[in-house]
Amino acid sequence: MSPETGLIRDPAMQDGLDTCTGGAFPRKLQMKYSPFWAILALSAGIVAIPYSAYGDEQDEDPLTIVVTSSRAAETVDETMAPVTVIGREEIDRSGGKSVDDILSRVPGLVVISNGGRGSTSSIFLRGTSSTNVLVLVDGIKIGSATSGATSLEHIPLSIVEKIEVVRGPRSSLYGSEAIGGVIQIFTRQGGEALRPLLAISSGSHDTYDVEAGVSGSHDDVRYSLHAVTEETRGFNFRKNNNPDMDGYQNQSLNLKGGVNISDHVDLSSGLTLSDNETEYDGFSSTSDYESKALLRTFHVRGDWTVNDSIHGSLTLSESADKRDVFVNGSFSNRYNTRKQQVSWQNVLDWTKHRVVSGIDFIEDEVESTTKYDANQRDNVGYFALIRSNFNAVDVEASVRLDDNEQYGEKTTGSLAFGRDIHEVWRLTGSYGTAFQAPTFNQLYWPDAGDPDLSPEESSSVDIGIALRKANAEVSANVYRTEIENMIAGWPPSNIDKALITGLEVGFKASYRNMDVNGSLTLQEPLNNSGINRNKQLRRRAKQLAFLDVSQNFDPWEAGISLHYQGKSYDDAANKNRVDGFGRVDTRLTRLFKQHWNLELKINNLFDEDYETIQGYNQDGRNFLITLRYSPQ
Repeated sequence: MSPETGLIRDPAMQDGLDTCTGGAFPRKLQMKYSPFWAILALSAGIVAIPYSAYGDEQDEDPLTIVVTSSRAAETVDETMAPVTVIGREEIDRSGGKSVDDILSRVPGLVVISNGGRGSTSSIFLRGTSSTNVLVLVDGIKIGSATSGATSLEHIPLSIVEKIEVVRGPRSSLYGSEAIGGVIQIFTRQGGEALRPLLAISSGSHDTYDVEAGVSGSHDDVRYSLHAVTEETRGFNFRKNNNPDMDGYQNQSLNLKGGVNISDHVDLSSGLTLSDNETEYDGFSSTSDYESKALLRTFHVRGDWTVNDSIHGSLTLSESADKRDVFVNGSFSNRYNTRKQQVSWQNVLDWTKHRVVSGIDFIEDEVESTTKYDANQRDNVGYFALIRSNFNAVDVEASVRLDDNEQYGEKTTGSLAFGRDIHEVWRLTGSYGTAFQAPTFNQLYWPDAGDPDLSPEESSSVDIGIALRKANAEVSANVYRTEIENMIAGWPPSNIDKALITGLEVGFKASYRNMDVNGSLTLQEPLNNSGINRNKQLRRRAKQLAFLDVSQNFDPWEAGISLHYQGKSYDDAANKNRVDGFGRVDTRLTRLFKQHWNLELKINNLFDEDYETIQGYNQDGRNFLITLRYSPQ
């Protein structure tokens, strides 16, 4: 039986699981009291954090600031890693309704799913596995410790302030999972004048969404509260099976606040909840499946400034991924995991040098109806980064030691350089190593897991060039990644290797009232071992393209998006082909006085019949109408 589904399925296949997660979570499954919560509550009163390296910084133009690539605030021009920053203004203008929609705009990134809203989605970044991408929410690691999957499909886009995507290895700063890159989601925050928000949406498949929020500040106190409810009857996710509609419900809450205690100390805290329910089909035409889940992150942060050159921070947090699976209305399986995390970080800045160092502690715990041989493991990570400027050349080196009670010690590192070769041109290059720890399913699944599995290991090279002007940005990167000890098969084993090479091109431009945004990815994600040597890696396309054009005709604004994804295969032997496809989405917005606007979005305008996972439907032509009130 497949882990976390109850379906007959290979538990090792985690690149787009054949499950959907979500649901109103039963009260009886709410988290039990833990001493860790007492520590968090106590720390809320004694620790401090300002606008720290995890996204509470208040800059006049926050889109120019990134923190994910080096764990410290820097401008996009200063980074030596390929970074995509998508801010709230671009999110609103895009007409996107999910985090997956927005991420599909990123060069080298593809999102696949086994259905519509609420269905399980998987992210492939630079041809690496969906478990090789680290996902953070406000600096907190999220995701299931059992499957390794991250339920981005349950994070409402309306609570997101901005998204940063760093492409390429980052284990030397973050530890496990960051082989393909890091995605960090920053939720809404206060700190400005009072700003209410209200949006009501209705569309195809009896879809109804309501979002409401308020943010602002008073003296030294800032606050933000946003709530979202979503419901849709959906459509039939699985082909040639039970033809019922697969619906979805989600209720989410994001709460953040902070206070400047003094000129040198600040305190902040945040809570994000997603309570969701998803219906989906199994392999039997007579079976109806339902997943009820709760996702939660909670953090307390403190930051102190000794002087202009020395800064320190302490973060205590917890993330939870809880899930119950029901078959034909009867309880089947339970998979509850949580990550308790502590991070201490220091930043030392001099004229031409910066040192970032710290310690991360994380404890994974599992509670499940499945009897794992172990249900807990700890990891301590020690990291340091140094960046120096030598005339026209910036050099950055980082190293990290992870000490895990399950697989022992693991050391990773990276070296990068950046050189401004013209006023608007910048050349970068980097080499980095990374790793992926085995999941609890791979290690401890009854009668199949292997506790002696080693982490997957990778080495990557990247060379890039970027042009940045006031009204135009163009970047091109070539990369090569080798992965060894890949975990494959069931029972799982460290037998596979992979070689991934690619070219990414991204561009943005503005001319008068027109904005153009696009990307092109050409890659060779190949198996590099065994009987499937030189075969295309499962569910990775070789070609990806995106183009978005928007035009303002005050008081109207119109936009069109084109997505293209080349063919892929649903198996390692490349026998089950998933055809490539092109999809066109359109949108039209009418702006009114007093901060009101009316939006119409038509997705899949030409009713393209396509799949991203073999045997699973994607939505045909559909629409969504939104009435929004949002003061600027």
